[in-house]
Amino acid sequence: MRLAQGVPKRPLSCGRLFLSTLLLLGALAAAIPASGALLLGWLPALQLRSTRFVQAASFVHFGLAGWTTALVLVVLAALVVRRGLVALLSIPLALGLAWQLTWIAPLYLPNPADHATPMSVAVMNIEVGGGDLDQLIAHVGTADVVVLIEIDDGAREGLRQRGFSAAYPHQIHAGQGVGGTSLYSRLPMDDLGSGDTAFGSPLARVHHSSGPILVMGVHPVNPMGGRDPWLTDAANLRAHIRPHLGENLVVAGDFNAIDRHATMRPLLTTDGLRSTADLTGAGLPRTWPTAGTGSRFGPLIGIDHVLVSPSMTAVNHQQFQIENTDHAGLWVEVARRA
Repeated sequence: MRLAQGVPKRPLSCGRLFLSTLLLLGALAAAIPASGALLLGWLPALQLRSTRFVQAASFVHFGLAGWTTALVLVVLAALVVRRGLVALLSIPLALGLAWQLTWIAPLYLPNPADHATPMSVAVMNIEVGGGDLDQLIAHVGTADVVVLIEIDDGAREGLRQRGFSAAYPHQIHAGQGVGGTSLYSRLPMDDLGSGDTAFGSPLARVHHSSGPILVMGVHPVNPMGGRDPWLTDAANLRAHIRPHLGENLVVAGDFNAIDRHATMRPLLTTDGLRSTADLTGAGLPRTWPTAGTGSRFGPLIGIDHVLVSPSMTAVNHQQFQIENTDHAGLWVEVARRA
């Protein structure tokens, strides 16, 4: 009696082999940059090897799209050739996808906490004073404190003529143009000086009904001018922030860095600052660019943030846009933890 034999696999046709090869090559093309994004986001020290790596790190979250594309293409290739060996290639791709999801998924989970009366803060980079001031006032005019980045004397005068200064009588101004930062407050505030940063980082004590809250407006230099100036300015900013971590502190501005950048990681891990987007579950920020080159698909990366010290929380985080500036603005509510 003859033993039953397994049904032999049908030989691959040239068409199926060609299609599966194309799919696998496409998967490889997607997986290579995704792997680079994973490494840059995981290892801050790797970013510091060159200015190019620093700049590339701005887009590490797009690795999620690369892993997803590669995974789909490998699954399709496995279905075309009907070979389990090909399907095994999906395992490292799924692991890469899952790893990057661990960076992003927590940003969509709110972290509620008992808190005192909130204080509203609005922040926006108005691109060397060019932002539409009427639209700006319409969006930020209800905030308790407004932080304006890249403001010049012309924009300050324009706000005064529109009655904004009367509504926000307590003001602190540092520099102008690219290096200009202004704090406007409805509430009394004390000027606590500015840090040793390229564009200045004015710090104020705001007298809120729940108690004093420190507000710092920040605008460290961007990495386009080179890795070393970017690192130096970020280190100086951190030195300005660090003595106040035990107080009720709000740091708001254009950080010229995403959450995975080497300059942001120490603030969010070692120093214990939290993003209002993270605390409220608002998701992955995307605030730049809203105009000019690269804005066709809307803002791509989140370099504008509001961070709070461990004694603070956030109960609201929203974005808004106005014309004639390439940054989105943020309108948040922060509060002392109960």
